[in-house]
Amino acid sequence: MKKINLFQSLIFSLFIGFCYTATAGQENPEQKAGNRIVQHVHLNGIGGHNEFQRTNMREQYEACARDNDYAGLPVLPLPNGDVPKIISPESVDIDYGVNVTMTKFEGELYYLDQSDCGIRSIPHKYALLFSAVGECKIDYLKYTAKGQCDVSRHLNAGRLLTPDELVAQSFARLTPQQRAVVENALQNQTAVAHNGHVPVSPIVAGELKRIAGLLCQSYAMASIASKNCVANPAGISSIPVSSLNLEKAGLLLESTIPAQTLIADSVRLNQVASANLFSIPVGFTVEEIVIPNGSGQ
Repeated sequence: MKKINLFQSLIFSLFIGFCYTATAGQENPEQKAGNRIVQHVHLNGIGGHNEFQRTNMREQYEACARDNDYAGLPVLPLPNGDVPKIISPESVDIDYGVNVTMTKFEGELYYLDQSDCGIRSIPHKYALLFSAVGECKIDYLKYTAKGQCDVSRHLNAGRLLTPDELVAQSFARLTPQQRAVVENALQNQTAVAHNGHVPVSPIVAGELKRIAGLLCQSYAMASIASKNCVANPAGISSIPVSSLNLEKAGLLLESTIPAQTLIADSVRLNQVASANLFSIPVGFTVEEIVIPNGSGQ
């Protein structure tokens, strides 16, 4: 038991600095280039309980139509004779630059308007600019940006370390005795996870899959009941993590959580990005939030 406690203490100390820990490294000329080379992935999303939501909306519509008809209120017909095929559709575009990503979300949530039984929707459209500096949420409907939103710092950030890399890096600072304790705990992390403890890093959770023309490896994170399939195509180095995939660096081709599933339908490699890809539109209200003790790069 003493070994596990020492191991957990080490991991806790590592994760305190995880979100904003970066390697200094050498200056990458590609980071300074006006046109950046990016890897682009487009994913489509569907709610994790879509069929249940559709059934529930049909029942709501029937009840609404009955009540409104009795009360002399309007009853609009269902579009195309049925409720929407996807209650909460989502379109996600991820652009992977050098140590920085931009993840754009666009979708809507359908609901039943009780006043006339019509099907309406609430749209959303926002992006997450993410690097070792932090994260900036850019809302294209509210014309705002909030978080760590200094674009120049994002574009010149060092690489964000994954949990695996943090653990490996920490070994250099351990005594041989401490290293033996940690290595022993790592060998047993799967068994520990099954007893309700959180594993240090993603666990391989299946065979290789081919999605959008690329092979990806599935990884599970027991702590948040999620599974991601990540690709690292040959010949492309230094693909960073993203807002949707902090645990394993690479192109996110599939992501499954209880509330939503995302799956890629197209991947474009080595694309020349537009000059304003990693930017905040002119005129947006920016609220900068400073991270205490962050590396900031």
